Amino acid sequence: MYRHKLRKAISTLAGFMEILVAGIILLAVLISAVLLIFDLVGFGVGLFGKEAAISYNDIFSTAIYIVIGIEMIKMIVKHTPDSVLEVVLFVVAKRIVADTSFGSLDLLLCVLAIAAIFAVRKFLHFDAAKARDGTTFAADTRICDIEDLLHIDLPDIGATVGEVAEGELRRLERPVTEGEELTIGEAIFRIHSMDGNAIRKVEVVPLKKR
Repeated sequence: MYRHKLRKAISTLAGFMEILVAGIILLAVLISAVLLIFDLVGFGVGLFGKEAAISYNDIFSTAIYIVIGIEMIKMIVKHTPDSVLEVVLFVVAKRIVADTSFGSLDLLLCVLAIAAIFAVRKFLHFDAAKARDGTTFAADTRICDIEDLLHIDLPDIGATVGEVAEGELRRLERPVTEGEELTIGEAIFRIHSMDGNAIRKVEVVPLKKR
């Protein structure tokens, strides 16, 4: 029980730290976006015959960095494979379009990298489609991640699947043991395995697929 509480506390602290990091990146993105507007004004002045304060490549590079920052925020908040791949994709794209010292071999490697990213994304989508029939999750898996994977809506009564299952069983005054199952939102929760008195894994089966 002590280990379960410690894992829960560490998971909660890590979640707060993620939110803090996402907030810092968001602030940096907002500041960069404001500065980009001023850069655009300087670039516009240069179009009317005066010396431009900044080049088009600099503006384009800054804009891509802003997009990468936005995608990083989504990656931190959503915790999905797609969001990670999108960050990698934009980083590779930035390398192609904004790097002036780019050789033929570098271009070929970047194109192959983009092709590999799309291949991995297709594989993950296929794997996610299979998972929609139900799958088993570790107790510390976040509810929002399960909602994204299974395309279901679950009530906001806990941060992790273990917390939700245990909380509902105790609320209904039912034993927290292997094999216990109950309906929560749009899914069936079934206790798959225990670690002493703590839930180790939970099987989640969407009702529409049951």
